[in-house]
Amino acid sequence: MIRLFTKIAVVASVGLLGCSVGEDDQGWGSDSLYGTETDAECPVGVTCVDSLPFTDANTTAGSGAVFDGYSCAPETSEPGPEQVYRVDLATEGLLVASLEGLGAGVDVDVHILDTLDQGTCIDRGNWDAAALLKPGRYWIVVDSWGDSTGTSHEGSYQLTIALTTADAHLSLGLYPSALGAGLRAFAEGWGSGDTEELEYGIIDYRVPSTDPRFFVLDLRRGEMLYAERVTHGEGSKDPNDIAMVASLSNVEDSHQSSVGLVRVAETYWGANGYSVRLDGLEPGFNDNDRDRAIVVHKADYATQSYVDAHGYLGRSWGCPAVDPAVSEALIDTLNGGRLLLKYFDDSSWLENSSYVAL
Repeated sequence: MIRLFTKIAVVASVGLLGCSVGEDDQGWGSDSLYGTETDAECPVGVTCVDSLPFTDANTTAGSGAVFDGYSCAPETSEPGPEQVYRVDLATEGLLVASLEGLGAGVDVDVHILDTLDQGTCIDRGNWDAAALLKPGRYWIVVDSWGDSTGTSHEGSYQLTIALTTADAHLSLGLYPSALGAGLRAFAEGWGSGDTEELEYGIIDYRVPSTDPRFFVLDLRRGEMLYAERVTHGEGSKDPNDIAMVASLSNVEDSHQSSVGLVRVAETYWGANGYSVRLDGLEPGFNDNDRDRAIVVHKADYATQSYVDAHGYLGRSWGCPAVDPAVSEALIDTLNGGRLLLKYFDDSSWLENSSYVAL
Protein backbone atom coordinates (compact mmCIF):
# COMPACT_ATOMS: atom_id res chain seq x y z
CA MET A 1 0.00 0.00 0.00
CA ILE A 2 1.42 3.38 -0.99
CA ARG A 3 0.64 6.50 1.01
CA LEU A 4 2.12 9.67 -0.36
CA PHE A 5 1.57 12.86 1.60
CA THR A 6 2.40 16.35 0.42
CA LYS A 7 5.83 16.63 2.06
CA ILE A 8 7.03 13.38 0.51
CA ALA A 9 4.87 13.36 -2.59
CA VAL A 10 6.14 11.98 -5.86
CA VAL A 11 6.41 14.66 -8.55
CA ALA A 12 6.70 13.72 -12.19
CA SER A 13 9.63 15.41 -13.96
CA VAL A 14 8.31 17.18 -17.05
CA GLY A 15 10.44 18.02 -20.06
CA LEU A 16 9.89 21.31 -21.85
CA LEU A 17 10.94 22.68 -25.18
CA GLY A 18 14.17 24.58 -24.65
CA CYS A 19 14.27 28.34 -24.07
CA SER A 20 17.12 30.63 -23.17
CA VAL A 21 17.48 34.10 -21.71
CA GLY A 22 18.28 36.88 -24.18
CA GLU A 23 19.44 40.47 -23.82
CA ASP A 24 17.27 42.44 -26.27
CA ASP A 25 14.82 44.89 -24.75
CA GLN A 26 11.37 44.42 -26.29
CA GLY A 27 9.98 47.77 -25.11
CA TRP A 28 7.37 48.68 -22.51
CA GLY A 29 4.92 51.00 -24.25
CA SER A 30 1.19 50.62 -23.57
CA ASP A 31 0.79 48.81 -26.92
CA SER A 32 3.97 46.75 -26.73
CA LEU A 33 4.14 43.00 -26.19
CA TYR A 34 6.69 40.88 -24.39
CA GLY A 35 8.33 39.45 -27.49
CA THR A 36 6.67 37.20 -30.06
CA GLU A 37 5.62 33.57 -30.38
CA THR A 38 8.65 32.81 -32.54
CA ASP A 39 11.36 34.39 -30.36
CA ALA A 40 14.14 31.86 -29.80
CA GLU A 41 15.52 33.88 -26.91
CA CYS A 42 13.69 34.95 -23.78
CA PRO A 43 12.59 38.60 -24.02
CA VAL A 44 13.56 41.07 -21.34
CA GLY A 45 10.74 41.32 -18.82
CA VAL A 46 9.67 37.68 -19.30
CA THR A 47 10.57 34.70 -17.12
CA CYS A 48 11.08 31.66 -19.34
CA VAL A 49 10.34 28.43 -17.54
CA ASP A 50 12.72 25.59 -18.43
CA SER A 51 11.42 22.81 -16.13
CA LEU A 52 8.23 21.91 -14.31
CA PRO A 53 7.02 22.05 -11.63
CA PHE A 54 8.22 25.63 -11.29
CA THR A 55 7.89 28.00 -8.32
CA ASP A 56 8.62 31.73 -8.24
CA ALA A 57 8.33 34.19 -5.36
CA ASN A 58 7.95 37.57 -7.01
CA THR A 59 6.05 40.86 -7.05
CA THR A 60 4.08 42.78 -9.65
CA ALA A 61 5.07 46.09 -8.03
CA GLY A 62 7.39 48.05 -10.30
CA SER A 63 6.97 45.76 -13.32
CA GLY A 64 5.51 46.58 -16.72
CA ALA A 65 1.82 47.28 -17.30
CA VAL A 66 0.83 46.18 -20.80
CA PHE A 67 -2.40 44.20 -20.26
CA ASP A 68 -5.52 45.91 -18.87
CA GLY A 69 -8.06 43.08 -19.26
CA TYR A 70 -8.59 39.60 -20.64
CA SER A 71 -11.13 37.95 -22.90
CA CYS A 72 -11.87 35.19 -20.37
CA ALA A 73 -13.02 37.82 -17.82
CA PRO A 74 -14.03 40.89 -19.85
CA GLU A 75 -15.72 42.60 -16.88
CA THR A 76 -12.61 42.40 -14.69
CA SER A 77 -10.18 45.30 -14.83
CA GLU A 78 -6.47 44.44 -14.55
CA PRO A 79 -4.82 47.85 -15.17
CA GLY A 80 -1.91 47.37 -12.82
CA PRO A 81 1.55 45.97 -13.46
CA GLU A 82 2.03 42.30 -14.32
CA GLN A 83 4.66 39.59 -14.45
CA VAL A 84 4.86 37.39 -17.55
CA TYR A 85 6.09 33.77 -17.80
CA ARG A 86 6.72 31.72 -20.93
CA VAL A 87 6.19 27.95 -20.93
CA ASP A 88 7.01 25.72 -23.93
CA LEU A 89 5.29 22.36 -23.64
CA ALA A 90 6.76 19.33 -25.39
CA THR A 91 3.92 17.03 -24.27
CA GLU A 92 0.15 17.37 -23.95
CA GLY A 93 -1.03 17.73 -20.37
CA LEU A 94 -3.01 19.66 -17.81
CA LEU A 95 -1.18 22.91 -17.09
CA VAL A 96 -2.00 24.54 -13.77
CA ALA A 97 -0.83 27.96 -12.59
CA SER A 98 -1.56 28.68 -8.94
CA LEU A 99 -1.06 31.66 -6.64
CA GLU A 100 -0.48 31.71 -2.90
CA GLY A 101 1.39 33.77 -0.31
CA LEU A 102 -0.06 37.12 -1.38
CA GLY A 103 1.15 40.08 0.65
CA ALA A 104 -1.16 42.28 2.72
CA GLY A 105 -3.55 44.24 0.50
CA VAL A 106 -2.34 42.47 -2.65
CA ASP A 107 -4.91 41.33 -5.21
CA VAL A 108 -3.35 39.73 -8.27
CA ASP A 109 -4.91 37.24 -10.68
CA VAL A 110 -3.40 34.52 -12.83
CA HIS A 111 -4.06 33.95 -16.55
CA ILE A 112 -3.08 31.35 -19.18
CA LEU A 113 -2.73 32.70 -22.73
CA ASP A 114 -1.98 30.84 -25.94
CA THR A 115 -0.41 33.93 -27.54
CA LEU A 116 0.84 37.18 -26.06
CA ASP A 117 -2.52 38.81 -26.61
CA GLN A 118 -5.05 39.44 -23.85
CA GLY A 119 -7.76 38.34 -26.30
CA THR A 120 -6.38 34.80 -26.38
CA CYS A 121 -6.94 34.06 -22.69
CA ILE A 122 -7.59 30.34 -22.20
CA ASP A 123 -8.34 30.41 -18.46
CA ARG A 124 -7.88 32.69 -15.47
CA GLY A 125 -8.67 32.83 -11.78
CA ASN A 126 -8.20 34.77 -8.59
CA TRP A 127 -5.97 31.95 -7.35
CA ASP A 128 -5.78 29.19 -9.96
CA ALA A 129 -5.93 28.73 -13.71
CA ALA A 130 -5.93 25.36 -15.46
CA ALA A 131 -6.23 24.02 -19.00
CA LEU A 132 -5.59 20.82 -20.93
CA LEU A 133 -3.08 21.92 -23.57
CA LYS A 134 -1.42 20.52 -26.67
CA PRO A 135 2.35 20.86 -27.14
CA GLY A 136 3.32 24.45 -27.90
CA ARG A 137 4.16 27.82 -26.39
CA TYR A 138 1.99 29.36 -23.69
CA TRP A 139 2.15 32.40 -21.46
CA ILE A 140 1.27 32.80 -17.78
CA VAL A 141 0.44 36.35 -16.72
CA VAL A 142 0.11 37.41 -13.08
CA ASP A 143 -1.67 40.75 -13.24
CA SER A 144 -2.70 43.35 -10.66
CA TRP A 145 -6.42 43.94 -10.18
CA GLY A 146 -7.75 47.49 -10.09
CA ASP A 147 -10.74 48.52 -7.96
CA SER A 148 -13.44 51.10 -8.72
CA THR A 149 -11.35 53.91 -7.23
CA GLY A 150 -8.59 53.26 -9.74
CA THR A 151 -6.28 51.74 -7.15
CA SER A 152 -4.07 48.92 -8.44
CA HIS A 153 -3.46 46.21 -5.86
CA GLU A 154 -0.01 45.10 -6.97
CA GLY A 155 2.45 43.34 -4.73
CA SER A 156 4.10 40.08 -3.72
CA TYR A 157 2.96 36.53 -4.50
CA GLN A 158 4.21 33.00 -4.98
CA LEU A 159 3.42 31.29 -8.28
CA THR A 160 3.52 27.53 -8.89
CA ILE A 161 3.25 26.11 -12.42
CA ALA A 162 2.85 22.35 -12.90
CA LEU A 163 2.04 20.02 -15.78
CA THR A 164 0.40 16.61 -15.37
CA THR A 165 0.73 14.33 -18.39
CA ALA A 166 -1.05 11.02 -19.04
CA ASP A 167 2.06 9.01 -18.18
CA ALA A 168 3.07 11.08 -15.16
CA HIS A 169 2.36 8.42 -12.52
CA LEU A 170 2.71 5.13 -14.38
CA SER A 171 5.42 3.99 -11.94
CA LEU A 172 2.83 4.13 -9.16
CA GLY A 173 0.26 2.08 -11.05
CA LEU A 174 -1.88 4.85 -12.58
CA TYR A 175 -2.11 3.85 -16.23
CA PRO A 176 -1.96 6.48 -18.99
CA SER A 177 -5.35 5.42 -20.37
CA ALA A 178 -7.01 6.15 -17.02
CA LEU A 179 -5.05 9.31 -16.26
CA GLY A 180 -5.46 10.59 -19.81
CA ALA A 181 -9.23 10.20 -19.55
CA GLY A 182 -9.03 11.65 -16.06
CA LEU A 183 -7.28 14.79 -17.29
CA ARG A 184 -9.90 15.26 -20.02
CA ALA A 185 -12.68 14.84 -17.46
CA PHE A 186 -11.07 17.23 -15.00
CA ALA A 187 -10.47 19.89 -17.64
CA GLU A 188 -14.09 19.68 -18.78
CA GLY A 189 -15.35 19.80 -15.20
CA TRP A 190 -13.07 22.70 -14.33
CA GLY A 191 -14.14 24.66 -17.40
CA SER A 192 -17.82 23.95 -16.66
CA GLY A 193 -17.54 25.16 -13.08
CA ASP A 194 -18.09 21.73 -11.54
CA THR A 195 -15.21 22.37 -9.15
CA GLU A 196 -12.84 25.10 -8.00
CA GLU A 197 -10.46 22.67 -6.29
CA LEU A 198 -7.31 21.04 -7.64
CA GLU A 199 -7.21 17.87 -5.54
CA TYR A 200 -8.57 15.12 -7.75
CA GLY A 201 -9.38 11.43 -7.38
CA ILE A 202 -9.26 8.64 -9.97
CA ILE A 203 -10.41 5.05 -9.38
CA ASP A 204 -9.35 2.61 -12.09
CA TYR A 205 -11.79 -0.31 -11.85
CA ARG A 206 -9.84 -2.26 -14.49
CA VAL A 207 -7.13 -2.95 -11.89
CA PRO A 208 -7.59 -5.93 -9.53
CA SER A 209 -8.76 -5.09 -6.02
CA THR A 210 -5.53 -6.55 -4.61
CA ASP A 211 -3.56 -3.62 -6.11
CA PRO A 212 -3.73 0.12 -5.45
CA ARG A 213 -6.33 1.60 -7.79
CA PHE A 214 -7.68 4.66 -5.92
CA PHE A 215 -5.37 7.56 -6.69
CA VAL A 216 -5.55 11.09 -5.31
CA LEU A 217 -3.60 13.81 -7.11
CA ASP A 218 -2.67 17.37 -6.25
CA LEU A 219 -2.83 18.92 -9.70
CA ARG A 220 -1.57 22.23 -8.31
CA ARG A 221 1.87 20.73 -7.85
CA GLY A 222 1.75 17.68 -10.08
CA GLU A 223 1.95 15.33 -7.10
CA MET A 224 0.32 12.06 -6.17
CA LEU A 225 -0.95 12.12 -2.59
CA TYR A 226 -2.48 8.64 -2.24
CA ALA A 227 -2.40 5.31 -4.05
CA GLU A 228 -4.77 2.96 -2.21
CA ARG A 229 -6.75 -0.24 -2.61
CA VAL A 230 -10.50 0.27 -2.94
CA THR A 231 -13.48 -2.09 -3.08
CA HIS A 232 -16.01 -2.58 -5.84
CA GLY A 233 -19.60 -3.68 -5.49
CA GLU A 234 -20.37 -7.36 -5.09
CA GLY A 235 -22.69 -7.13 -8.09
CA SER A 236 -19.81 -5.90 -10.22
CA LYS A 237 -17.47 -8.80 -9.59
CA ASP A 238 -16.19 -10.95 -12.43
CA PRO A 239 -17.53 -14.50 -11.87
CA ASN A 240 -14.17 -15.87 -13.04
CA ASP A 241 -12.04 -13.63 -10.79
CA ILE A 242 -13.52 -12.09 -7.67
CA ALA A 243 -10.79 -9.43 -7.57
CA MET A 244 -11.84 -8.03 -10.96
CA VAL A 245 -14.76 -5.89 -12.08
CA ALA A 246 -16.96 -7.23 -14.87
CA SER A 247 -19.63 -4.52 -15.14
CA LEU A 248 -20.84 -1.29 -13.57
CA SER A 249 -24.35 0.05 -13.06
CA ASN A 250 -26.40 3.10 -12.13
CA VAL A 251 -29.36 0.98 -10.96
CA GLU A 252 -30.74 0.90 -7.42
CA ASP A 253 -30.22 -2.38 -5.55
CA SER A 254 -27.82 -3.71 -8.20
CA HIS A 255 -25.01 -3.67 -5.60
CA GLN A 256 -22.76 -2.62 -8.46
CA SER A 257 -20.27 0.20 -8.59
CA SER A 258 -20.90 3.01 -11.08
CA VAL A 259 -18.73 4.67 -13.71
CA GLY A 260 -17.95 8.30 -14.52
CA LEU A 261 -17.23 11.68 -12.99
CA VAL A 262 -18.72 12.56 -9.60
CA ARG A 263 -18.42 15.48 -7.21
CA VAL A 264 -17.31 14.54 -3.70
CA ALA A 265 -19.81 16.30 -1.45
CA GLU A 266 -20.43 16.55 2.30
CA THR A 267 -19.10 14.30 5.04
CA TYR A 268 -21.22 12.58 7.70
CA TRP A 269 -21.00 9.94 10.40
CA GLY A 270 -22.97 6.81 9.59
CA ALA A 271 -23.05 3.06 10.04
CA ASN A 272 -19.59 2.84 8.48
CA GLY A 273 -18.16 5.74 10.47
CA TYR A 274 -16.78 8.87 8.84
CA SER A 275 -18.02 8.89 5.23
CA VAL A 276 -18.56 11.28 2.33
CA ARG A 277 -21.43 11.43 -0.16
CA LEU A 278 -20.99 11.47 -3.92
CA ASP A 279 -23.05 13.39 -6.47
CA GLY A 280 -22.94 11.86 -9.93
CA LEU A 281 -22.44 14.32 -12.77
CA GLU A 282 -23.21 11.95 -15.66
CA PRO A 283 -26.89 11.21 -16.35
CA GLY A 284 -27.53 7.54 -16.99
CA PHE A 285 -24.15 6.48 -15.66
CA ASN A 286 -23.87 7.71 -12.05
CA ASP A 287 -26.54 10.32 -11.35
CA ASN A 288 -28.22 7.89 -8.92
CA ASP A 289 -25.13 7.70 -6.69
CA ARG A 290 -26.62 9.85 -3.93
CA ASP A 291 -29.98 8.08 -3.94
CA ARG A 292 -28.19 4.71 -3.95
CA ALA A 293 -26.03 5.84 -0.99
CA ILE A 294 -22.85 5.26 -2.98
CA VAL A 295 -20.33 6.86 -0.62
CA VAL A 296 -16.66 6.64 0.28
CA HIS A 297 -16.24 4.98 3.67
CA LYS A 298 -13.86 2.79 5.63
CA ALA A 299 -14.04 -1.02 5.72
CA ASP A 300 -12.04 -3.71 7.48
CA TYR A 301 -12.35 -5.78 4.30
CA ALA A 302 -10.38 -3.11 2.38
CA THR A 303 -7.05 -3.78 4.09
CA GLN A 304 -3.81 -5.54 3.28
CA SER A 305 -4.48 -8.03 6.06
CA TYR A 306 -7.78 -8.99 4.39
CA VAL A 307 -5.96 -9.55 1.10
CA ASP A 308 -3.31 -11.63 2.88
CA ALA A 309 -6.00 -13.80 4.46
CA HIS A 310 -8.33 -14.20 1.44
CA GLY A 311 -6.35 -13.38 -1.68
CA TYR A 312 -8.69 -10.56 -2.68
CA LEU A 313 -10.35 -7.45 -1.25
CA GLY A 314 -13.86 -7.71 0.13
CA ARG A 315 -16.81 -6.27 -1.79
CA SER A 316 -19.26 -3.54 -0.86
CA TRP A 317 -22.78 -2.84 -2.10
CA GLY A 318 -21.32 -0.45 -4.68
CA CYS A 319 -19.38 1.92 -2.45
CA PRO A 320 -15.67 2.65 -2.90
CA ALA A 321 -14.54 1.55 0.58
CA VAL A 322 -10.94 2.04 1.72
CA ASP A 323 -8.59 1.02 4.51
CA PRO A 324 -9.64 2.54 7.88
CA ALA A 325 -6.03 3.58 8.46
CA VAL A 326 -6.25 6.13 5.65
CA SER A 327 -9.98 6.73 5.17
CA GLU A 328 -10.41 9.91 7.21
CA ALA A 329 -7.39 11.67 5.72
CA LEU A 330 -8.33 10.63 2.18
CA ILE A 331 -11.94 11.76 2.64
CA ASP A 332 -10.81 15.11 4.03
CA THR A 333 -8.53 15.59 1.02
CA LEU A 334 -11.40 15.10 -1.45
CA ASN A 335 -14.54 16.38 0.26
CA GLY A 336 -16.19 19.75 -0.23
CA GLY A 337 -16.57 19.75 -4.00
CA ARG A 338 -13.51 17.97 -5.39
CA LEU A 339 -13.95 15.69 -8.38
CA LEU A 340 -13.53 11.92 -8.56
CA LEU A 341 -13.47 9.87 -11.75
CA LYS A 342 -14.50 6.21 -11.61
CA TYR A 343 -12.88 4.75 -14.72
CA PHE A 344 -13.71 1.52 -16.57
CA ASP A 345 -13.65 0.19 -20.13
CA ASP A 346 -17.37 0.72 -20.63
CA SER A 347 -17.82 1.42 -24.35
CA SER A 348 -21.14 3.23 -23.94
CA TRP A 349 -19.68 5.58 -21.33
CA LEU A 350 -16.41 6.14 -23.19
CA GLU A 351 -18.29 7.03 -26.37
CA ASN A 352 -21.07 9.14 -24.84
CA SER A 353 -19.64 10.81 -21.73
CA SER A 354 -19.56 14.57 -22.06
CA TYR A 355 -16.43 14.52 -19.90
CA VAL A 356 -14.19 11.85 -21.42
CA ALA A 357 -15.40 11.15 -24.97
CA LEU A 358 -12.84 12.21 -27.57
